[in-house]
Amino acid sequence: PCPLGHYCPAATSIPIPCSNGTVNAQLRGASPADCGPCPPGFRCEDGNPQPFPCPLGHYCPAATSIPIPCSNGTVNAQLRGASPADCGPCPPGFRCEDGNPQPFPCPLGHY
Repeated sequence: PCPLGHYCPAATSIPIPCSNGTVNAQLRGASPADCGPCPPGFRCEDGNPQPFPCPLGHYCPAATSIPIPCSNGTVNAQLRGASPADCGPCPPGFRCEDGNPQPFPCPLGHY
């Protein structure tokens, strides 16, 4: 059978990995249509049958292979962010940088 994360068209001897942003968790995939979009909150890499949770400080819409960092001034301290709405405002007295899940305290004399 064709391995997980791949598809095997008729008369092929080499499994073809599902493309970035797609996933196939079933055996016997026969075409690219058997590779569905990666679910929101996860990232999917070439040929890997398991989606990876979107990392802290980022969000992953459906069909994502590369997590998108939360923008400056926002933070996401939870796994599986799926949209920019999952990046909340930085708390007062802290600064938040692109993709960093940890707010940094403002230095003395700054706000």
